[in-house]
Amino acid sequence: MISKLEKIRSQVIICKKCDLCKTRTNAVPGKGNFNSGLFFIGEAPGRSEDKAGEPFVGAAGKKLTIAFEYAGISRGDVYITNVVKCRPQKNRIPKKDEEEACEKYLKSEIALIKPKIICIMGNTAYHSLLGGNKITKNRGKFINKDGNLYFLSLHPAATIYNQTLLSTLKKDMKTLAKTLQTFNEDQKMETLPRKFYARDTIKVAKDLLGKHLIRKIGNTTISGMIIETEAYRYKDDPASHAYGGMTERNKAMFGQVGKSYVYFTYGMHYCVNVVAKGDGYNAGAVLIRALKPKKGINVMIKNRKTNVISNLTNGPAKLTQALDIDKKLYGVDFSKKSELYITHGIDLEKEIFKDKRVGIKNGNNKLWNFKIKI
Repeated sequence: MISKLEKIRSQVIICKKCDLCKTRTNAVPGKGNFNSGLFFIGEAPGRSEDKAGEPFVGAAGKKLTIAFEYAGISRGDVYITNVVKCRPQKNRIPKKDEEEACEKYLKSEIALIKPKIICIMGNTAYHSLLGGNKITKNRGKFINKDGNLYFLSLHPAATIYNQTLLSTLKKDMKTLAKTLQTFNEDQKMETLPRKFYARDTIKVAKDLLGKHLIRKIGNTTISGMIIETEAYRYKDDPASHAYGGMTERNKAMFGQVGKSYVYFTYGMHYCVNVVAKGDGYNAGAVLIRALKPKKGINVMIKNRKTNVISNLTNGPAKLTQALDIDKKLYGVDFSKKSELYITHGIDLEKEIFKDKRVGIKNGNNKLWNFKIKI
């Protein structure tokens, strides 16, 4: 993606699609974080931007930075650009043909970055992208169009001549920051896609750490963060239930990835696994060994008949009892929100510890037990 944006940047720098190329010092392509959730669009470069070749570095840019700081937004975390990439003389409003000349560049920037929210700053950007006007009247509103979410705000230049508008701009940036935070939190609660499980079982076992296991029982939600897993593969793993071939009990391990494999053991306990296997493996699953309780702790206490939080879900049989998981949930699709599923959870930055798997006689030389300490 970076190379594609750099290509757009190089095209903007030498662009001669309209007469603004004759009077500019520098064309001003967009700049910022290519992975940003926030994308800001202004009108056109001013004198300082024309000189520097970068967007929003002059007086208006300083006002925008002040609003960012108030809202807790880092300028390095956002992407900023303009409808028109070259300065119109005397900072006049861009003409229609000038906007049209730059339209392809702007659309390409948006398509490549795929921001969660596009902040339109000022009337020119409002009219160019959404056909609207009266930005002052409509600022603070969110608009969905063509798969994008737009937020309307003032152009920072307006605060230069009317200092009272700076508080309004700050308020808008605060709204943006809070909305993006909500989006990010919601994204963490999205289910892991099926392709997540269509990889080497050992890799999946590690990557499941920090994710959330969710159990829905009617309107009740019980959940915990996965803090310990074990990988079980196929022909190279004598400890695996699949090692001797497919049976009625283990057939889920040979089936579609992302499905649950629940088995009964020692005549009294259930264990829950998620089917995961890479290319070349007919079977594989990851045993979820331990959770850090998150939601529905009172229900877990009732199910486990203990009020010692640290003892609720610190073992594979304990967690299935706490979350009321049994053979009725055999074959449930973890990638879909139903009775049992797994979500993204946190971005893991903790050390992963590996060890021998617990309670097995064969294959105990493999360090396929993984855990994190939280």
